[in-house]
Amino acid sequence: AFLDSRLAGIEIVKWRKPSGALFTWSGLQSISEEILPHLIIDPDNPKTKLEIRWKTEPETLPRGSVTYEVRVFAGSEELASRQIEHSGKSEQKVIFTREDFEDLDASSKLEAFVEVSAAAQTNVKPVKTEDFIITFGEAPVSQRVSSGEILRCLADGLILANLREEIETFLNQCNTGEQAVPDKHGFVTCRLPGMRRGFRVERPRLLQEVEKDWVRHGDVSIGRWVIRCRADGFWTSPLEFKSVVTGEAPDDTLTRLQDVSRRFRDNALKAAGTLSRFYLHGHSSAALTAEYLNAWQTALESGDPQLALAHTIEVQNPAGRTTGLIVLPSHPLRVAWQSAYDELAYQMRFEERLPPRRIRNTLAGIDGAHFPFILPGLLPGSHFVFGDVLGLSAVAMVADRDREPKSAIATLAACFAGDSERIVPGLSANSGDALAREVSHYLDSHPECSVVRVHALRPGDAATVVRALGKALSAEPHPDGEPEDEPRLRGVAYQLDLHPTEAQSGSAGAHLVKINQRRRAGVARVPAEDAWSLESLSRGGGRSLPRLRWARRDPNSLNQPAHLAIAFDSFTSQVSAEEKGAVTSPILAYGLVANLQRIFTIRDSQPCWRLFVPLDQDGLKLPNRVLSDRLQKGHRGFSFLSMTFVTSCPLTQPMMRKWTSPLGKWCNRGSAATTIPPFRRIFTAAGAARCQNPDAPGASVRTR
Repeated sequence: AFLDSRLAGIEIVKWRKPSGALFTWSGLQSISEEILPHLIIDPDNPKTKLEIRWKTEPETLPRGSVTYEVRVFAGSEELASRQIEHSGKSEQKVIFTREDFEDLDASSKLEAFVEVSAAAQTNVKPVKTEDFIITFGEAPVSQRVSSGEILRCLADGLILANLREEIETFLNQCNTGEQAVPDKHGFVTCRLPGMRRGFRVERPRLLQEVEKDWVRHGDVSIGRWVIRCRADGFWTSPLEFKSVVTGEAPDDTLTRLQDVSRRFRDNALKAAGTLSRFYLHGHSSAALTAEYLNAWQTALESGDPQLALAHTIEVQNPAGRTTGLIVLPSHPLRVAWQSAYDELAYQMRFEERLPPRRIRNTLAGIDGAHFPFILPGLLPGSHFVFGDVLGLSAVAMVADRDREPKSAIATLAACFAGDSERIVPGLSANSGDALAREVSHYLDSHPECSVVRVHALRPGDAATVVRALGKALSAEPHPDGEPEDEPRLRGVAYQLDLHPTEAQSGSAGAHLVKINQRRRAGVARVPAEDAWSLESLSRGGGRSLPRLRWARRDPNSLNQPAHLAIAFDSFTSQVSAEEKGAVTSPILAYGLVANLQRIFTIRDSQPCWRLFVPLDQDGLKLPNRVLSDRLQKGHRGFSFLSMTFVTSCPLTQPMMRKWTSPLGKWCNRGSAATTIPPFRRIFTAAGAARCQNPDAPGASVRTR
């Protein structure tokens, strides 16, 4: 059959949904006590529009085969018109803006309709839309926020306010459920009073499920949760709630804690949960937050280590083995940290009078890392230690003796946030920058290499490696060349071999698998930092090769040379207790940044690192000093409970000891290894091969 390029009919796409509500794309407004929709022309709003859509019969018409006339009528008077050609798509559209109606009197109120016809085709009948009202004025501000800038937390949006009263009104509306409303896309939607544009905060799906389950337990408001998931984050069991109240604390202390925890929960869930809370000194919600933190501080002094695990999620693999711990935003130490962050943002906006954008840029480096630094484990003698941040809302923690924390953190992030591109392990991205610099140095010093083979040992889901290799490809622009729209990439391709351990083999390369699934499905955009891995490199003569070829190798099969090798988790670690030092350490950023300290020593002829966050700190605090003090007391309280199984002496400091594993020692024998915080290594393949086989041959290694 031949393609029929003749138009047979036009069908208007209705402005209304089956429920009768108007589609947002129409540009029309529903006005109470009015039957007809309104086009409100606001001279000060550049987004004022009227959009008309229609379909054709047949749908497959060649581009430019039809010219349409679209006219707006009020009775028999033509108010505006547009003429467009067929676009070649199944659905056509035209948009009228405020400029199309600028000749109308500002006091006009007209009943109108739109007519769509095909020019010079008399056999096709013109079609009309439903009637609507054209009027001038200011469109009512909708309370629904379906779009807007996505921010890290509520404070980053509330600093848009010009007056304290605007924030107070917002918080009062939160208490009535009018603000900080959860939407179906997983966001907390907000709009300050009188502002047209709102903002959103992402609310991970697992957090939504936890807060739904939290309210089901009524007065039993103090506990933790357990969930099982695969390495890719897919849940294999429902959430299970476990109470952490053991009765070791005094009855009146527990009664007070349960009461204030229940009120804190009920107040938060009037809106979109814990992420909808903001600490505004002097407001009733701030008084409840202070009562919550004070009750927890009293309970921590009872010495029951199980209380420290409240408001956490234990993530297990499908077989029931613990992968790690997710610390929720309702955890008392996270609440104390977020309250201090809120106060700092408020002071910068209303005391220092800084513009919102500058405040966000200044606070962007504060991510809540190492709050908490350490928590007691599930068994005597075990501990959870800080692994990474999951956005600004949660923290991933791993077992102190976990030999593969990189893989565990990737699983925790996938379980908590799914496919989110915003709630990701933040420190892993920073270590990727360090790796990228090292790889870039290698490429600079070996310009003759067009294909670089890379071994990645214990790479987790490989996200850090892939993004580091992509950043290393970025080349400096030509000094005399014109500015380029996109960064110029080196003429280099990678061959990446992933070498997981036996336990990690199921999750190794999960990030690369996800990238390819997105490309094939065509339903989600591949992030810009990963797009390079799907490109090809032209080699001339019509030949090309992939920018990235990768393979997941069997465990313990590393026996081939390569240009570079990147090793993760090459250290053994353990928590221990040591006597506190007599020196008081300084507070960093009013207490919002952990003063993480590292001490290097040689023990038993091998290097050893000791990491700790000092218990005793002093220095410049927030103007509202109570918030900095609560944060410091909370840090000391949870550190003390974490040491309960190790020592009963209150004058001890929890330490994280790290020393090189057999893998790290073999690597050091045959290569010039560069330590990349936090404890990643990059070295040449000669040394990498000796990690598995010390007698394997390899080229000599030279230190740069």
